[in-house]
Amino acid sequence: MCTGLEAGSRCRNRASNDNSAVAESSVRRSWAKVPLGIPVAAWGSEVCLGELTLASAPPVAPHATGGVIERCGHWAEEEHTDWQVQRHDVASGATVGVAEQTADVPGTFRLIVPGNVRALDPGPTMFDAMLRGWEQQRRSRLLAKKTISDRLSLVRRFALFTATYPWEWTPEDVEAYFSHQLSGASPLAHSTVRGQQGDLQMFCAFVSDRRYGWAAACDEVFGQAPVQVCHDWNTTDHVAEYEGRPGRPALTYDELQTLFDAADDLVELKRKRRRKEVLAAWRDTVMIKQVYAYGTRRRETSMLDLPDLRHNPRAKQYRRFGALEVRFGKAARGSPPKRRTVLTVPEVDWIVPVLEEWVDEVRGGFSPGAHPALWVTERRGRLGLRRLDEVFAAIRDHAGLPDELELHCLRHTYITHLIEFGYPERFVQLLLSLQQRVHDVQHEPGTGGDLCGGGGYLPPSTRQSPGRFGAGATGADARLVA
Repeated sequence: MCTGLEAGSRCRNRASNDNSAVAESSVRRSWAKVPLGIPVAAWGSEVCLGELTLASAPPVAPHATGGVIERCGHWAEEEHTDWQVQRHDVASGATVGVAEQTADVPGTFRLIVPGNVRALDPGPTMFDAMLRGWEQQRRSRLLAKKTISDRLSLVRRFALFTATYPWEWTPEDVEAYFSHQLSGASPLAHSTVRGQQGDLQMFCAFVSDRRYGWAAACDEVFGQAPVQVCHDWNTTDHVAEYEGRPGRPALTYDELQTLFDAADDLVELKRKRRRKEVLAAWRDTVMIKQVYAYGTRRRETSMLDLPDLRHNPRAKQYRRFGALEVRFGKAARGSPPKRRTVLTVPEVDWIVPVLEEWVDEVRGGFSPGAHPALWVTERRGRLGLRRLDEVFAAIRDHAGLPDELELHCLRHTYITHLIEFGYPERFVQLLLSLQQRVHDVQHEPGTGGDLCGGGGYLPPSTRQSPGRFGAGATGADARLVA
């Protein structure tokens, strides 16, 4: 039960609320009598309202512009999405149709440039903002830092070459830039040109995409918007499966043996001279042989740890060196490093005692402590990529091999020799694949015991290894299990 005082208070509150609602409704009605002073676009579908949409707009928006969307029904958003984005009013330079909204995604103009700031020199400011926006967009795709840095550096070099900004670029600028890159004393490789053209094309697609707002901002400030300047007529196509330079072939058996002999010779020279780099030279020669024996890339080699040396239960004679787990394989499109397992094949089982001696006797001389790296430095760190290149270059020069050879040529040599050893292409593909793995090579009893006769680094002749590993082939003495 409530008292009379409480009932009176409730009545006064109800009356106050009613008066507020009446006042608010009166204000809204007064606003409706004032025409809109902002730009209004009034477009009607051809089979729906048509011209009635624009004809009914003047009482509310005297300056409305618009017309009829041809061949359109009721839902223009679903039937003519391209028309809404690309339709422009040539006279005013403003976008018409459905109001364009930029999404709050990484790299948009509204998230990079403050709305209440006016730059004294808008050109460099806008260009730097574009690069920061593109960097954020690349990060959101989980691309590697080096990949992002290289692409940003390419855009800056291109802008410096053309002496213009992205909203001023033309297809002729692209043709002039890459013609200059290919006309020097050391022209770029085909794969490098194709990659740089793809990176520049992605940047132009980013700044010209109206979902990010950069085109509208440039149109408003500079009177022109960035466009795509890389097209089919001024960019190269990826038509060749292999784009490597002909001057970097796989090593022959003699060249490979010469390389390994030169690596061993450097160890002996430093040992006779009683140099303190003996352990480092020993590490370098074992590392070079491991790269060939398992066909690893530079980063894959640098990131190897002791636990990556694995047992193969069907090749117990190799003990803990029956397989190599590659955990930092080549990644693609923002994905994490891909893994694969590389088996120790009979033709290169000479690597087993070499690695065993390194792990059990030599590696401890670096005092690595608890560091897990397989290849450690004198400062108890991990061997870097640049150091790998320097090691190979020193051994290559000592062996007198051509300067065009790089560390990666050992991977090409490994693949070539597997084919020459008699392994089918399917086996090599699975062994080196980043998505599929070979987990066993099973030999028939009594045929796989002496496949690597003669000892040494390489078999004296591939004819000593009988034909095998032909999955399903008649007379094959081994089968591939994938």
